[in-house]
Amino acid sequence: MQIDRVDLGKAPATTDFEKNLDKSFQRLMDQLVQILNKGLIPSDNFSCYIGSITTNGTPGVESSVAHGLKRVPSGYIVLSRNQAGILYDGSSSWTVSNIYVKANVASLTTKIMIF
Repeated sequence: MQIDRVDLGKAPATTDFEKNLDKSFQRLMDQLVQILNKGLIPSDNFSCYIGSITTNGTPGVESSVAHGLKRVPSGYIVLSRNQAGILYDGSSSWTVSNIYVKANVASLTTKIMIF
């Protein structure tokens, strides 16, 4: 669905303050329309990191993944992978800059969303 423009549906502004306020609201609405027309992605809606990683070349060996969230994440979702395999939590504690994962196969390349 394409949105052309949002009508604020109110009486015309009469004071300079109201006119400036109307312009500001209309600018914000125009920006919102642009965002909605391009489609929303998860990072538009909540704090997450989406990226590709390749795990260690030895199965079961921990790999660190930098996420840039500036907080300790609560989880991750595997979005895709290049081969059959399982990505699972490593033994190290997650930090404000990294999570730690392992895979049951060598060099598993995955796209993950960390949140």
